[in-house]
Amino acid sequence: MTWKPSELRDKVNNRYGEKQVQLFEPAMSSFSWKLLIANYHADEHGKIIKRLLRRQTGSKNERLLKIALNFGSNELVQKNNIDLFTAEANLIAFAQTLHSMADILAHIIYYSLSEDSFIPVDEDRISLRYILEKLKDLPEFSPLKAEIENLINLSSFQYLNAYVNTVKHRRLISSNLFTSLIDKKSFGFKIMAFEYRNMSYNEKNSKDFIEKDRKSIQDAFNKIGNEISNCL
Repeated sequence: MTWKPSELRDKVNNRYGEKQVQLFEPAMSSFSWKLLIANYHADEHGKIIKRLLRRQTGSKNERLLKIALNFGSNELVQKNNIDLFTAEANLIAFAQTLHSMADILAHIIYYSLSEDSFIPVDEDRISLRYILEKLKDLPEFSPLKAEIENLINLSSFQYLNAYVNTVKHRRLISSNLFTSLIDKKSFGFKIMAFEYRNMSYNEKNSKDFIEKDRKSIQDAFNKIGNEISNCL
């Protein structure tokens, strides 16, 4: 499901005028730009892992073992270590950017509907949970509220939230290449298990994180965006 921000901009302009558009537009353009940034970092992470594998010889499992054991010349080991560093850096950048889009989306909702639904507040207070609180007694916005709740309750979004808040505020989460001598199809870059606010999160293949989880969260963003338009 796609979402056309230009249509939302036109609806905000038609309903509230250019002055409101000037408040709405920085958040909308930032959201669109951050989508490109998140996708860039996800794609770079995937490319780096593939490059690491291509640099070795043997089966995929054999290649991963050589990287893990620092097998090869000093130059090769150095290149591998640099790629492992940049792979993790891109993974963290992807996650933090995607996570920040949820906060920006809250600002888009606020500035799209503020004259009808929200008492003016300081920008620091605007979040999806603030939006939900304000919409709970407004039945005309029930479909929008339902889509926001769907996003917040997604297991992929809950994992993203826990991962980003842990990495940003507490500690880095270990991640490394993995392979299985039993299951030859089991290989890749793994984020190790961790805990956040008394909840345990299992280890995750970064491929699932940057592909399946990204898709489910971005699909939820699109549904929310379409519901904002429907409200106008």
